[in-house]
Amino acid sequence: MNRWFVLAGAIALIVGAIHSWIGEKQVIAPLLRGGGPLGASSGSSGLKKVLLRVTWHLATLAMWGAAATLFFLAREPVTHTSTGVARIVSLTFAAFTLLVFVTPGLRPRYLFRHGGWAAFALIAGLIWWGTLR
Repeated sequence: MNRWFVLAGAIALIVGAIHSWIGEKQVIAPLLRGGGPLGASSGSSGLKKVLLRVTWHLATLAMWGAAATLFFLAREPVTHTSTGVARIVSLTFAAFTLLVFVTPGLRPRYLFRHGGWAAFALIAGLIWWGTLR
């Protein structure tokens, strides 16, 4: 069993749950209550609200899907294909990390308040390390 994949998968599950719960409480619900840009003149505000919620939770589902993939790969014999799949998942989490740093308008102080980027980097590193065994 590849313990690095299991650990990375467990962290991805936890981060996904935190993302969904905190996002619903601190981001989505306040935006939906306040109207603001969601009530702008273009398009239906009801559709915008649904799309915001669905899009937010798609990220959670992606993390959980990656975790399930890692749990599956952790039990399988190491092959060229399984290593390739794991590295794709690792690079995806590395891209999540990079996205945080290239997002326009994100101030450095927010990076310390929002530790998601550190969890994404840790997950990416653990997976990559697991492919080297």
